[in-house]
Amino acid sequence: MKTWWWVIVLPWLACVVLFVAVSTALVEDQTLAVPKGRRESRFLPDVAVVVHTTEERQRYWAGFRYSWQKYGLSGLPVVWITDRHWEDDQACVTFASGWPGPFRVVPEPSSGGLPWSARVGRALGLVAEPFVLWMKEDMWLTRPVQFAQLNRALKLTQRHAWNVMKLYPECTHQVGPATPDHHIVSHQPSLWRRDYLLSTLHQEKYPHQHQTRLNLHLHARADEAAKCQCFSDFRGEALPYLQVSHRGRVSDAGKSILRTARLPIT
Repeated sequence: MKTWWWVIVLPWLACVVLFVAVSTALVEDQTLAVPKGRRESRFLPDVAVVVHTTEERQRYWAGFRYSWQKYGLSGLPVVWITDRHWEDDQACVTFASGWPGPFRVVPEPSSGGLPWSARVGRALGLVAEPFVLWMKEDMWLTRPVQFAQLNRALKLTQRHAWNVMKLYPECTHQVGPATPDHHIVSHQPSLWRRDYLLSTLHQEKYPHQHQTRLNLHLHARADEAAKCQCFSDFRGEALPYLQVSHRGRVSDAGKSILRTARLPIT
């Protein structure tokens, strides 16, 4: 009698378990999907894209804008930090007016004598969003941004109170010897808690000095390093990009993108 009871009950229980699992997966998937008619940027409401650049690297600007317009989350606010005098430069005005979404320029001319970290700090102080997606002007998108994965990365960062979520393929969790070339964090694309990024700026004159000093600090602070994580689901698809600078010039791959976009190569 008992044997026959399990023959009837077990298949029923299996169906219930399968139904709950599928329903949960669908609910979780729906929270990351884009409801029809909504803009993608609404799923990253606390993030601003911050791009630090200089006048001498203006050759990369048009390609960055083109790739962002073609593949990016055009509704995300972009903060463009540059040392170029902006208001009286027609080329800069034209560049800004052609941006596909919210765009803000923070001109911080280096001629004022301020070190790099102070200029970046002043600019970040004007950013209202609690998280920034740090980019550089020579990192061009090559395929559509997967905002659902970026949203998942943001939610994980918020849930665990992490300071940095690294979004580049060669990312590693390893904490190794305290050498300048062993990076726990870098200036490759990453989600940073804005206040934490501000706290790491200490009068560095150049970007590479900030990167080196911060990594040496993190190697000595395992608790702080543990809050700088890699996006485990990242396989180069959430933010597919190509670094197109090579020895101070646009690489061959970058030139191919510019030709496709019918943009001048400088």
